[in-house]
Amino acid sequence: MVIVRIIDESIKEVNLECSNKSSVNLHKLIEILELNNDIEYMVISDGKVLDESEDICRYKKVIVTVLAEGG
Repeated sequence: MVIVRIIDESIKEVNLECSNKSSVNLHKLIEILELNNDIEYMVISDGKVLDESEDICRYKKVIVTVLAEGG
């Protein structure tokens, strides 16, 4: 299980269940969290900014920071 903390206007946490067979990259994470596709965001775990292709399921906790929303 991955704990995902989302920081935008409010701070919220969700638990993301990962199966052994699935991987979740950043684009899939944004879809799962039902965040606006037209946002700029930064995802951090273990003290580093994660690449878009990295598997979120490898981490215990990630932080999604919404930097700016388009529109």
